[in-house]
This record gives sequence, structure tokens and C-alpha cells, in this order.
Amino acid sequence: MKFDNILVPVDFSEFSDKAVAYALYLAETHGSNLTLLHAVVLHQEDVEEEAHLLDYEELVKKKEAQIQRKMAGHNEQAGRRGVKINAVTVRGIFAADTILDYIDDHDFDLVVIGTHGRTGLNKWLHGSVAEK
Repeated sequence: MKFDNILVPVDFSEFSDKAVAYALYLAETHGSNLTLLHAVVLHQEDVEEEAHLLDYEELVKKKEAQIQRKMAGHNEQAGRRGVKINAVTVRGIFAADTILDYIDDHDFDLVVIGTHGRTGLNKWLHGSVAEK
């Protein structure tokens, strides 16, 4: 099976980095296009913490700039392997819904996503974007 278009939702966690590494391997092997997607989700505490200093739009732009700097590390890694990355940042209220909407709107052959491996009560309390 050939994977022309691969998507990796990233949150820059250890699990996400492992998913990127595996997707880079697949993209290199199959000559695939690789898209890294980060959903910018501002939590209430983010807004409250800095609301007196920055308005919402400035806060989102600040967060997006941080994300682009983090994406640059993946671009360097991909460049060494001859893989071109399309780094995408989208805004949303819930990460899982934002990622699923992006997948629905684009033509991907494969989605590679890391999971934290939570179980039991911890999983019930925190949920899993990968499962959704």
C-alpha cells in the first residue's frame, strides 16, 4: 500500500515526537507528503492568566509563534531525511474536534498519532485525543 499523504497531529509531547519519527520513516520510504498539524487551543487559565496584559488575539498569535518555533525542529529533522513537511496550525475549541475536522476537509491516506497510554481513572479523567 502506498501512502501519498500522511498527517501527524502534534502536541510536542514525547509521544507526539515518536509519532513524527515514525511518520518521517514512512514518508521517506513511500515518498509521501507529510503534514504536521497542531491545534491551537487556549484553555481558560491561559486567557485569565494574561488577560490583563494581552487581548485574546495577541495571546493566540503569541502561542502560534511558539508553535512555529517548535515545528522548525521537525523541519530540520525531515530535511536531513529528504522529506518535505507542510506545517499547519489551526485554531479550535477542542483539540480532538479540530483535528477531526481538518482530516475530514483534506485527503489523507494515513494519520499517525501518538497516545499517552493512560488507563483506568486517569484515562477517564483526562480523556484521549488519539481515541477520539
